[in-house]
Amino acid sequence: MTFVNLTEIYESEDVTNSSRAHFSLREIAINVNHIVSVREDSKIKKKMNSYNLWPKDLDTRNEFAKLSINSAGSQTSNFVTVIGTTSSVLEKIHK
Repeated sequence: MTFVNLTEIYESEDVTNSSRAHFSLREIAINVNHIVSVREDSKIKKKMNSYNLWPKDLDTRNEFAKLSINSAGSQTSNFVTVIGTTSSVLEKIHK
């Protein structure tokens, strides 16, 4: 198995204000053999810009890619949004 380490951006609830969501970052290791597709995720950037929800450690010039990941034994895919352009993520996957 070959894994690639990426930084995931995900929406989480603000524990001090449950009606307001915010975005957080975490490291994620993904089995490259289960990645079905990689595409640009412009929706997350628009949402963060519209509501000023950028994580403090993230520059507003960053781009994001959405990965479709096939779970073993399942016919459905899970989606993960990571930091990077589609081409930069593909470059990391194919190293």
